[in-house]
Amino acid sequence: MRSKKWRAVVERFGLRIEICFGPVTDQEAIAWEIEQITKEDTFTTCYSTEEGTNIRCNFTRGGDGASGYKHTESHKTRMKIVLKGRTGHIWTDEERQRASDTRKGVPKRSKENYGKNRKRAVQQLDTQGNVIAEFNSAVQARDVLGISNVLISVHCHNKVPNPLWRFKRV
Repeated sequence: MRSKKWRAVVERFGLRIEICFGPVTDQEAIAWEIEQITKEDTFTTCYSTEEGTNIRCNFTRGGDGASGYKHTESHKTRMKIVLKGRTGHIWTDEERQRASDTRKGVPKRSKENYGKNRKRAVQQLDTQGNVIAEFNSAVQARDVLGISNVLISVHCHNKVPNPLWRFKRV
């Protein structure tokens, strides 16, 4: 969870997400995090959100997260119940049957047909807003670049400041 200060800084200055480091072991990721916090000078003990105070947001020097933590089976069961349907509601047999009946006769989505009618071309932008690449869809961009198509969609719908993706203008 992000701190109140982090949210205040993002609100004031915006947020840009970059994937800077590829898949690595936990120990390599921890070492990289410590190195980056030191290099970028983002460690602070100041919790103030007032304008004019420092904008550093790391309250630790890095490497002290929950790396390698394994939840107990009882905790996993509790989380499954709470998160199921995001309400914690456990469906009765009658509710399952009703939901099943509403889907009868509706063709199942296949990978080949999924999103065929909703596909929109997307453009990748540099930080100045210039187009640097075009793709037939966010899914194609995901497959080529290896980044999340959901993240691309969030940018295309202008849900982040300074988006790096947009739908192709016709």
